[in-house]
Amino acid sequence: MKSVTAIAMIMLAICATFAAVPLCDASSPDVRLCEVNAFGSDEGVSLHNYGLSDADLKGYTVTDNPSKTSNEGSISFSQSLVIRPGETLTFVKERVEGSYFLSNHTSYCNGESGVTVSSDFALKNTGDDIYLFKGGTVVDCFLYGNVTKPSVYDWNGQTFTVKDGFVAVRNNPDQASAMAWSNMKEGMIHEPFDPDRQFDATVSPFLMPETGGIPIYDELSNAASSVILSMYILSSDNAIALLADLAKRGVDIQVLMPKNLPDFDPLNDGGKLKYLSESGADIRLITGDGRYALVHSKCCIIDGETVIVMSENWTKDNLNGKKVDDPSKGEGNRGWGAIVRSTDYAEYLTGLFQKDFDTAYGDVLRYEDETAGKPSKTLTYVAPKDTVELESYSAKVTPVMSPDSSYEGIMHYISNAEKRVFSEQQSIGSNIADAEYISPVTGMCQAKKTGADVRLLVSTNANVGNIKDVESMGIETGILPQPYLHNKGIVCDDTTLVGSVNWTWNSINNNRETMVAIHSKDVADFFASSFLSDYDRSTGSDLSVYFSEPPADCREGEKITVTVDTIQSGSFTYTWKLDGEEMHSTIKRVIIEASVGEHTVSVTVKDSSDREATISGSFRVSESSAIPDSMEGLLVYIAPVLVVLIGIAAVMVRIRGGRRG
Repeated sequence: MKSVTAIAMIMLAICATFAAVPLCDASSPDVRLCEVNAFGSDEGVSLHNYGLSDADLKGYTVTDNPSKTSNEGSISFSQSLVIRPGETLTFVKERVEGSYFLSNHTSYCNGESGVTVSSDFALKNTGDDIYLFKGGTVVDCFLYGNVTKPSVYDWNGQTFTVKDGFVAVRNNPDQASAMAWSNMKEGMIHEPFDPDRQFDATVSPFLMPETGGIPIYDELSNAASSVILSMYILSSDNAIALLADLAKRGVDIQVLMPKNLPDFDPLNDGGKLKYLSESGADIRLITGDGRYALVHSKCCIIDGETVIVMSENWTKDNLNGKKVDDPSKGEGNRGWGAIVRSTDYAEYLTGLFQKDFDTAYGDVLRYEDETAGKPSKTLTYVAPKDTVELESYSAKVTPVMSPDSSYEGIMHYISNAEKRVFSEQQSIGSNIADAEYISPVTGMCQAKKTGADVRLLVSTNANVGNIKDVESMGIETGILPQPYLHNKGIVCDDTTLVGSVNWTWNSINNNRETMVAIHSKDVADFFASSFLSDYDRSTGSDLSVYFSEPPADCREGEKITVTVDTIQSGSFTYTWKLDGEEMHSTIKRVIIEASVGEHTVSVTVKDSSDREATISGSFRVSESSAIPDSMEGLLVYIAPVLVVLIGIAAVMVRIRGGRRG
């Protein structure tokens, strides 16, 4: 790494304060809030027993005010009501026919089994705070929307955003924070993170852009019965052509993609996906106003036994079919991928996919219906000329999905790491970089406290302010200049997380994302080696500039072009100075015509985050009649030769003259 942020020993003490904070101590009750329905006539809450023994709800109270003596409403229990280990009970003011909230668990209304839901118990749509009391002590809370953080209980970070038509569902009982909750509705399968859910597998890791997507073409070419694809962007002509060929051979092809994207429109891609649809593939588009904000997965299931999980979209550059040894020379992004051979894991993901693929929930459209009457574009598959041989390793794999379990899974593996945490992230959200949040970054701090080697690499597009916040917590952070870092991978000791989950609020809480935790030292070492190589080529968070066209010597009357570039991307302003004379510009290139003599040109580059860097260079302008510098050295060598040649010529003249006489 060219520039590493200096980390003082005091940072270790700062990191110690960011360790994952438990919700309650060991003596705290095991009953917690686990669901909140803030909209509709069936508004209410659910309680779950996370303990190992029965719990009696008598003596508990749910209020929407941190003070039990307030005039706001409450749910109370006047007689014994036992909630068993692992059981969830739901409490509402009234039942509503067909309610999704009431369909999942045993429910109670006002007056049933000693349950009292006061008439003034109401949850505001714009935001409210809900508290669970045992006796006179607050043991849990949930904050959403526009509400002030209370002083009576330690809620971590900003409030949760509950979406209309959704139920807020808890994923992590050990934290009181927005990150520990997600929005669920009918048609979504809630699968909390379970570190003990491990499937036997054989795993072949690979890198992008080094492999050029060749392993993907190899696996697809061998498909015999089915291909299931959940993909954010599918735009590679060659990949689409191969899928079309498979469909024509009778392979069942199912593709799920988001409908509305800012940088790709699947309905207007020049007819490529239309050709795939006409070839027999079942393509469906999911809207962003239903169950998920985005389907952002990069996942493929082949023949019910092989799963490809990766960080990269199936675009022309990423799946270019060219093998390269130097990643900075490749056409695609920096990304990680894994071919996972496991029928159990494939079956698990297939179940989730088919639920997402279902049109019954109003947010999935059939591609053929949306493109009726549009022309198609015939494509021809061209097999890559290069070959890639992958190593395979025995492993266990654990599913990690958004919005259900990605936060808990990522936090689990990072916070428990003892030797190393290496992470490559395209972007870091402001709440992830906030020291007040229990987040993957504060989890890295916890791992650092235990002595683990902790490092983070981000892309050139990552928010500078957020990078600075991460660095201030003592995490060594670098920026990878080339190739563009689109990765979302993490190595935690001997476990590697590969997939599509970005470290942003939307990716963790609102999107459908697919990630896999691979438990294998060999696989972890493979990706760790790549990470360390990338880290050695990275820069610090300071703005880095260089002359892509440096100032060059010239002759009087000639013009020279000087161009400056940055390692980072973004918008910049340029302050050029020639011999002290200043000029401001938004253009990175200047054309200079200067007088005879020595000159100095400098440029100060400033970005939108007020980072700035200055670079300077000198050049000389010679008189137009003067011999250029490039000729001066040549004359030093030519002059003696000329003297010899002149001498030989003189002798020859004398000889010729003598012969004439």
